[in-house]
Amino acid sequence: MVKQGKFAKSSKQKQIKQILKAKRKPQGRIINDSEFENFLLVRYGLTLKKKLNSEVKESVQRFLQQWILVGGNQSTWSVEAMLPQVLQQLNVSLPWQFYKQIADNFSEFQSFLQRELKAVPLKERKALTDELSDGDVNDVIAGQLAANTFIATMGGNQEMLQKVTQSQLEDVLNSFSHEEAIDWDKVRNIFDPMGFEIPSGLDMPTKKWLETMSES
Repeated sequence: MVKQGKFAKSSKQKQIKQILKAKRKPQGRIINDSEFENFLLVRYGLTLKKKLNSEVKESVQRFLQQWILVGGNQSTWSVEAMLPQVLQQLNVSLPWQFYKQIADNFSEFQSFLQRELKAVPLKERKALTDELSDGDVNDVIAGQLAANTFIATMGGNQEMLQKVTQSQLEDVLNSFSHEEAIDWDKVRNIFDPMGFEIPSGLDMPTKKWLETMSES
């Protein structure tokens, strides 16, 4: 049987060790705003990227980079507000297959943002303020694809694009989208005849990524 005196001594030593251990524990690291992109991309590489199919890993990473660019220094990110902005900036610079990859994996991407954005150790932390359902995401993507058909066929001519009516957009939209679902076979039938021209001057990894995706 342990005597009280020995127990008290043992307990005191344990308490001292715990105090010393706590003192040695480093304080939580705070990163600069300039490190935000790299930090979030590393987190993507350690988490979501490992769960994705090999053919979409690069697409989702580049999609994330575009979100970081659009989000800028905003402390709160709204999926409802930012998704259309991100897609508008991408428009026809990427083939229709990219949009399908994002639609198929957006739920996982959104969960990644919800979990990881608030965990980035900035002095003023960021947070996701809302989420979109799969149907809402499909509606936004379908709307951008409808716009892309006119951008592609009109060669980006702003004067001609300004003359496109809402009725024309809806006609194209309804040709491949119905009740929050996208018929990707019909999307293929619209865009494949137009072809996809890979811009010149790209680095080899980007060129290879676009070639592989556009030929799928």
